[in-house]
Amino acid sequence: MSPIADSLNVARMFSFTASFTRPKTQTPAGSSTKPAPIRGCPPIPIDADHVSIVKPADRSALLYARTRDFIAAIPALVAEAGSLELLPLTPVRSEQSPNLVPRLVRIAAIGLVALIGYKGVQALIPPPPLIDQQAIENKIEEGKIATETHHKEELTAIDKLRIEIAREKGVPPQVLAPIFENLGMLNLTPDQMREKADEAIKAILARASQKIEKTGDGADIDKAIAASRAKLAGLDTAAAQSILDRKIAEEEEERNKRLVALLEEKAAVARLSYDYPTAKATLERLLKIDPDRVWSWIDLGDIWVTTGSLNQAMKAFQGAEGAARRVNDERDLSVSYERIGDVQVAQGDLKAALQSYADGRAIRERLAKADPGNAQWQRDLSVSYERIGDVQVAQGDLKAALQSYADSRAIRERLAKADPGNAGWQRDLSVSYNKIGDVQVAQGDLKAALQSYSDGRAITERLAKADPGNAEWQRDLSVNYNKIGDVQVAQGDLKAALQSYAADLAIAERLAKADPGNAEWQRDLSVSYAKLATVYEKSGAKTQARDALNAGRAIIAILLKDHPDSAQWKRDLEWFDSRRANLDQLASTAAPENKPIKKKRRRNAE
Repeated sequence: MSPIADSLNVARMFSFTASFTRPKTQTPAGSSTKPAPIRGCPPIPIDADHVSIVKPADRSALLYARTRDFIAAIPALVAEAGSLELLPLTPVRSEQSPNLVPRLVRIAAIGLVALIGYKGVQALIPPPPLIDQQAIENKIEEGKIATETHHKEELTAIDKLRIEIAREKGVPPQVLAPIFENLGMLNLTPDQMREKADEAIKAILARASQKIEKTGDGADIDKAIAASRAKLAGLDTAAAQSILDRKIAEEEEERNKRLVALLEEKAAVARLSYDYPTAKATLERLLKIDPDRVWSWIDLGDIWVTTGSLNQAMKAFQGAEGAARRVNDERDLSVSYERIGDVQVAQGDLKAALQSYADGRAIRERLAKADPGNAQWQRDLSVSYERIGDVQVAQGDLKAALQSYADSRAIRERLAKADPGNAGWQRDLSVSYNKIGDVQVAQGDLKAALQSYSDGRAITERLAKADPGNAEWQRDLSVNYNKIGDVQVAQGDLKAALQSYAADLAIAERLAKADPGNAEWQRDLSVSYAKLATVYEKSGAKTQARDALNAGRAIIAILLKDHPDSAQWKRDLEWFDSRRANLDQLASTAAPENKPIKKKRRRNAE
C-alpha cells in the first residue's frame, strides 16, 4: 500500500473526540468484520451520531487544530503521486457564543459572601472609645506650663547665684553668663554650681595671668590673643571668645595656616570653662587646616575619653599616630601608641593593648639609651613599663607584671632622687608603689602590700597637702585610701577598712561634684560605694550594703547609657547586679542584722 493510501485509510478509520471522556473508535463503513476493540474503549455503534461526536466545538478545540495540521501535511505526502488540486477550506465558525454569565454569577456570589463575612466580623468588634481631643490638648498645655514654670524657677535661682558671685568678684553679672549657661546644662544643685563656678573662675584667672608667648605668625595674631587674655582677666569668657572669633573670621580666607594658634587658644578657653562640645569642634576645625599637629589630635582624644566616647577617642589617637609618622617624630609616635593602648584596655582588647604598649616601649628604649640625661625620655620609658605591667596583671601574669613595675620604679626613684622638688617625679614614684602593692596583694603577700601602699600614701599626702586645689593629686590620695582599705579587709580588720573607705569616698564625692562631666571621676565614686558595700555586707549591715550598691549602680547605669561601648562599665554593672542578687539570696535565708563592726585583736605577726 502506498503512503498516500495508508494515510487516507487511517484518517478514514479513526477519529478522536476532544472531550474529557476516554477516546472512542469508529468501525469503517461497509465493513462486515468488526475490528478488534481497543482495551477499555468499546466501539461506537454504526448508527450513532458520528457527526456530533467528531465535530469540533470551536476554533480553539484540539481536534480542530490537529485536523488542519493533518490536512496541511497531505500535499507533501502526495508529491510523488502527481499533481493535487487544493481547494480552500471554508472557515469554521463557532456555533457557540462564549457564555460568561455563569462565571459572572459565581464571582458575584463569592463577593457577596465575603462582604457579609466582613460586616459580620465588624459587628462583633466593639467600636473604639471616643477620644476627648480637648482633654488631651488641655493636658499637654498643662504640662508645658508646668515645665516652663519649673524652668523659670531654675533660671531665677541661677541668676541670683550669678549676680551674687559677680558682686563678690567685682565684675558685671553678664560676663559670667556663659559659664552659668554651661553649668546649667549639667543638672547641678546650687551648692555644686557655686563650687564649679569658683573652680572655673580660678582656672580662667590663671590662664589670663600666663605669659603670652609669641606665636611667630604675626603681631596681629599675638595682639588678638593678648586682647582675649585681657578679657579673661575680667572673667569675660564670651568677650574673649568673641575677640578670637572675629580674628578667626578675618584670617579664614587668606591666611588659613595662621588660624591654628587662634583655634588652639579658643579650644583651651572652651575646655577651661567645661565647654567640651566647643573645644572638640574647635580642635576638629584646627586639624582640618593642619592635620599634622600631633598634640592637637591627642588633646581631642583626651577630651573624648573624658566625655566617655572610646570609639571617637580611638579615631583621634590614630590620627595622632598618622601625624607623628608624617612628621617623623618618634617621641610623639610613642605617645600615640600609649594612648591607643589605653583605649584598647578600656575596650577589653588586652592583646592589642599589650602590642601597642610594646611598640611604644621599643621607641622609648632607643631614645632613652641614646640620651640617658634626658629626664623626659627616661620618664616616658617608666610609663611604658607601667602600662605593660597593667596589662600583664589583667592577663594574670603576676610575675612578669611585678618585674615591669619594678623596672618602672627603678627609673622613677632615680628621677625623684635627682630632683626632690619635682612634684611630678614624686607623684610618679607614689604610683609605682601602688602598682607593686597591687601585685603583692594578688600574690597573697598582704604585709608587703600594706607597706607599699603606705609608702605611696606618704608621698600623696604631702603632695595633696601642698596643693589642695590639684584634683589629680587629690584623686591619688583617694586611690591610696582605697587600696589600703582593700588590704585591711583581706586581713579581717573591718573597722580600719571602713575608715579608709570613708576617707576615699569623701574625696571621690568632692571630685565627682566638681566635674560631673568627667566619666572617670564618676566611676571612681561608684567604686568607692562598692568598697563600702563590701565592708557593710561582711559586717552584717545589709541595709547599708544595699544602699551603697544602689548608689554605685546608679552611677554606672548613667555612664553606660550615654556610652554603651565601654567594656569596663559593662563589667561594673554586672558586678553590682550580682552583688545585689547575692544580698537578696542571703536575705531570703536569714533575717538581716545591722551589727556594729567589732574591733579585732591584731595578730602578733602584723
